[in-house]
Amino acid sequence: MKDLTSFDRAAPCLVALDVDKALEFYVIQLGFSVRFQYGQPTDYAGVERDALEIHIARCSDRYIAENTGCYIYVDDIERLYQEYQAKGVRGLGRLEARPWGTKEFTIHDPDSNLIRIGAPVQ
Repeated sequence: MKDLTSFDRAAPCLVALDVDKALEFYVIQLGFSVRFQYGQPTDYAGVERDALEIHIARCSDRYIAENTGCYIYVDDIERLYQEYQAKGVRGLGRLEARPWGTKEFTIHDPDSNLIRIGAPVQ
């Protein structure tokens, strides 16, 4: 029987001044699909790619988005980085080996949320 107090999964929640514009970025630029969305215009939505789900909430204070972010682990960092380079993803940082044993790159979405994507160096 599963322990009811164990953690199963998480969905980071980022904020956007315009959730519909944020959805466009995550779908077209980053290859996610829309899992759900509520409101007209959209107040809250979720996107997914593979096993990852990210929630996006409407927020009227840009300062909050500029100070919000998440870290995403991937299996093939090189391939994903090449995919995003080929798409010309806006806000794409350099792929770098980090002193803590990962290779990482960053993306700033249109609302300035910081998305750090990494994989352990093998």
